[in-house]
Amino acid sequence: MSNARGPDRLRSQTVWCASYPKSGNTWVRSLVQALRSGESPDINRLGADGHADDDLMRGLGLSASGLSETMTHGFLRLGWALAGGSDSTQRVLRKTHAPWLPVDDGYPQCWQPEGAKAIYIVRDPRAVAVSWAHHIGHPTADAVDIMSTDRIDSVVLSDINGGFHPGNWSSHVNSWLDQTDLPTFVIRYEDLSLNPLPTVTRLAQWLDLPTDTDRLQNAIESCAFEQLAAAEIIDGFAEAAAPGRVFFRRGETDAWRTELEPLLRERIEHDHSETMARLGYFR
Repeated sequence: MSNARGPDRLRSQTVWCASYPKSGNTWVRSLVQALRSGESPDINRLGADGHADDDLMRGLGLSASGLSETMTHGFLRLGWALAGGSDSTQRVLRKTHAPWLPVDDGYPQCWQPEGAKAIYIVRDPRAVAVSWAHHIGHPTADAVDIMSTDRIDSVVLSDINGGFHPGNWSSHVNSWLDQTDLPTFVIRYEDLSLNPLPTVTRLAQWLDLPTDTDRLQNAIESCAFEQLAAAEIIDGFAEAAAPGRVFFRRGETDAWRTELEPLLRERIEHDHSETMARLGYFR
């Protein structure tokens, strides 16, 4: 799909922060907030300001419950595109776990007109499986099953996600890596964890944010795993799975080596071998 436009066409200020669940989306959004403000992030205020799609529907006297799924997707995309105004230079950061795959109207759920861009965070699927299982409160085998099946309409058993199915991990990752509609900056969780400064520098450049050394270092330090975990303990976290189940669990790149059963590890490596090799996860 083309983003071609004439001089009078709408431009979007949306920046998608996209990922498969438990791949570092919250971490990256925290970094963006810290880079923008020069202060420590507030983990409970990481989303877009307001809900432009809801405001648009209310202004038109519409309700999502009264619209077809096709029309709802259209209004959502228009609301996102209108947020901030076409003349605004302030990017609107939005979180998504949706793949870049067509929905009922033939467009990806997150499609936006020219001007929009994306950040896509990817993490070793062996680590994702362990963290995702903790998040949904199910055995790791269930998480591995979810990660190896296509996105479907049937409910995925979970006590927190309302039946949301993120789809096959490889399909999700490749859908974002291969799309050409939105300029996309790809971040590997492991690179951000092991050597954050180069990645955070490029992230700031991608978003046209300050790249002075002090601001970069302050953002990295204030968004360290220990700092975010402490913030959850003190202030709670709206995105936590359930009471008593922490969101910021371990944050280690190789914890899966001791937490993941050998048979499940072998299944992940079999099911996602091509995509893992593409991203350098077989070293």
